[in-house]
Formats: sequence, C-alpha cells, structure tokens
Amino acid sequence: MSDINDQELARNWARYWRPEIQSYIHAYNAVTGVEPAADITNGRLAENR
Repeated sequence: MSDINDQELARNWARYWRPEIQSYIHAYNAVTGVEPAADITNGRLAENR
C-alpha cells in the first residue's frame, strides 16, 4: 500500500496518461460495443451486457 497522498501528483499522472487512457476506452468501446463510463441501470443479466 502506498503512503503517498498528493493531489498534484495525481493530476500530473492523469494528464500524462490521458491520451493512452482515452485511446484504450475508445478501442474497448469499438471492439465490445460497451461504453465503460455508462451507468448500468437496466436489469439485464451481467453476462448479456
């Protein structure tokens, strides 16, 4: 477990990795048809999502 709790460090990490994270999310959506950020509110079974 890390003892680091620095908001500025977290912001810098997010800024640095943002393009890669966005690329991954786009590719995941393109391949699976699932929007990772979408709120799941329906009653479909998890294996059908």
